[in-house]
Amino acid sequence: MKKINFLIKMLLTAMICGTMIVSCGGEKSGSGGKDATTKSASKSAEDQMLDEFEKFVDEYVKFSKAMMAGDAAAIAKAGQMTSQYEELMQKITAADEAGKFTEAQKARGTKISEKMVEAFQ
Repeated sequence: MKKINFLIKMLLTAMICGTMIVSCGGEKSGSGGKDATTKSASKSAEDQMLDEFEKFVDEYVKFSKAMMAGDAAAIAKAGQMTSQYEELMQKITAADEAGKFTEAQKARGTKISEKMVEAFQ
């Protein structure tokens, strides 16, 4: 159990640090359907990316707390969450390096990242 707790803490630290370094986040917009079309017409790709990042953070906080409590289903989902995180960070980093985020979007990304940090204090 101590080994699992250590691994969980290491995973959390890596994810939080990576998120804070980038300071903004997300993933590509959803695909298909009227709802996705409507959203893309009213929101920029970067705002959609931030929406996806916020959704991931909310899910990740719940997942991490369950995993730390020893929930076997959450522990089994660790690989999936790590893969999803890595994919998000690649997209975020690429968009950030290309200068696609406004200062307001960067501030929003930082606020979303802080939500993750605050959940584990």
